[in-house]
Amino acid sequence: MWPTSRRSQPPLALSVPLSRFTPRVGGGSAFYVRFLSMNASLKYLAFVLVLNCFASSVFGDTAEDLYTNGIANAAKGDFGGAVADFSKAIELRPDYIEAYNKRGIAKQSEGDSDGAIADFNKCVQLNPTFVKAYNNRALVRQAKGDLDGALADLDKAIKLNPNLA
Repeated sequence: MWPTSRRSQPPLALSVPLSRFTPRVGGGSAFYVRFLSMNASLKYLAFVLVLNCFASSVFGDTAEDLYTNGIANAAKGDFGGAVADFSKAIELRPDYIEAYNKRGIAKQSEGDSDGAIADFNKCVQLNPTFVKAYNNRALVRQAKGDLDGALADLDKAIKLNPNLA
């Protein structure tokens, strides 16, 4: 039973009939009733999701959001969409090395070897110790038949990370 009070009535939330919350056109009360019936962790999760949607609509996507979208598109095989997302991320953060690297991989998957090499070159320019760029550029150079360039990149990658040998 409910804790007794002076009037010995159930708590206010239970004393209000649910018929008061019937959905109406243009009203959001059905969502409100569902929200009230959620446990605390689900309410928190719903709040975070709504806040995230609001923030994205007000402030736009961040470079990290676009990068994540690019990875999702690449995983689905939509390399054109991935390149577009990585490019937008790079517009927002021109020093985003991982976005250049992933865009290079996506370009190679589309058959744009020269564009891929340009992106891997940019990675190396931004961070000369970025081993992934040397590895990926070596793979593209090998596919293009530039075996000397591929070997040079692999040598550099092994010098930076001997565990790759």
